[in-house]
Amino acid sequence: MNLLKNPRNCRLSAPGKWAARRAFLRDEQGAAAIVVGLSLAMLVGMVGFGVEVGSWYATKRHNQTAADAAALGAAYNMYKTGNADHVQSSAETDAALNGVEVGDDVTVTAVSPPTSGNYVGKTSAVEVTIVESPELLFTSLLGSAVDLSVRSVAEVKILGEACVLSLSPSAPIGIQLSGSANMHLDGCGMFSNATSATSMTTAGGAQLQVVADYFAMVGGYKANGSADPVLDTEPPLTGQAPMQDPFKDLLDVPAPGATKSDPKFGKNDTWEGAVGSANAPYFSSGLTFGSQANVTIPSSVREVYVKGEMKINAGAKVSCTCTFVLTDSSSKVTINGNADVQVKAPDYGSSPAPRYGGIAFYNAAASSTTTSSFSGTGNTAIEGVLYFPNQEIDYRGTSTGAVKCTRIIGKNIVFTGDTNAQLTGGGANCPKKNPNADLTAKSVPVLVE
Repeated sequence: MNLLKNPRNCRLSAPGKWAARRAFLRDEQGAAAIVVGLSLAMLVGMVGFGVEVGSWYATKRHNQTAADAAALGAAYNMYKTGNADHVQSSAETDAALNGVEVGDDVTVTAVSPPTSGNYVGKTSAVEVTIVESPELLFTSLLGSAVDLSVRSVAEVKILGEACVLSLSPSAPIGIQLSGSANMHLDGCGMFSNATSATSMTTAGGAQLQVVADYFAMVGGYKANGSADPVLDTEPPLTGQAPMQDPFKDLLDVPAPGATKSDPKFGKNDTWEGAVGSANAPYFSSGLTFGSQANVTIPSSVREVYVKGEMKINAGAKVSCTCTFVLTDSSSKVTINGNADVQVKAPDYGSSPAPRYGGIAFYNAAASSTTTSSFSGTGNTAIEGVLYFPNQEIDYRGTSTGAVKCTRIIGKNIVFTGDTNAQLTGGGANCPKKNPNADLTAKSVPVLVE
């Protein structure tokens, strides 16, 4: 039957169509899929934001490590050179070694002194800032660019002058204090370049007393017995970078002048009578002051050159404003107990400028297998530097209370016996040395911010 030709049939079909439409609208099958689809889109977006922000955090941590290394490297460069001229290039180099290179989206800035934080204006500190502007992905929907900035500050701590400096890196012991030594280092400290675990040692009974601003050394520190050092910086500073020889390349030792015989000064001998008028005499076979000698070296004599042993016996009295220069590998100084020795170094600021301003005793030999010994008593006063870069110094002297201008620089140094010495980093009344001879000790850089 043809339903299209039957009007009734057409009228009867209309309600069915509307029912089907209403059923479709009421049909809830597949709704979960729509909700899940919308939720997944939101979830993916949230994960994307989280991953990108997390990558920023990882980048900042990585850059912070690079900033710390760059600050330490730049500060160390400043420590070695004594100036801040190359902190920027040094910081960039160390940042690159740690995976952060300067580019279109990365800047590394190093300045000394710092411009912010607790170390503003401190010339001993270096501030490094690293800024990275990463390419935005999901977060680009939020608008403006993001700058990831990290900052680090390292400082080179100035320890002050070294009154006692051991130069040899290979010495088993650089500085040794033992016996009943009683050392007072006024405004200065001790520094040893020895790399051994016993770079500096103390040993002895309860009477060993050492007062100093610091003990600093390249190697290690070993305390034995009941030694009792009193330090402003606790504990002793180990693992430091070595100090440079302060007088290296500053002293020009001339060829010896007219040779003098080896005078052995006795009770009635005078300098003029034995030496004459030479202003820079050279003794090729040693120089000896006997137990009854009483010799004042004229002020016109600023340099006395000695090959062999310069010996001042117990009971002798010797005074001068001059520098004793030892010229040979076999040369050494021996000052015995109860000698009265008053030696003051020429002042570098005087006119004409002395060749060895500020230095009282100097061993100019390139090498030495001997030891110079200073064993004077309370009447011994040496104002100036004992400079023995290639020879061991055995110091047992006792400086008078009013004289504090002795500074000791040696290959290695031993304080023993009844040493009772007062040393100072310098002062208005001390003989001036060449200003280029820097005895300032610094501690290796440390991170401070």
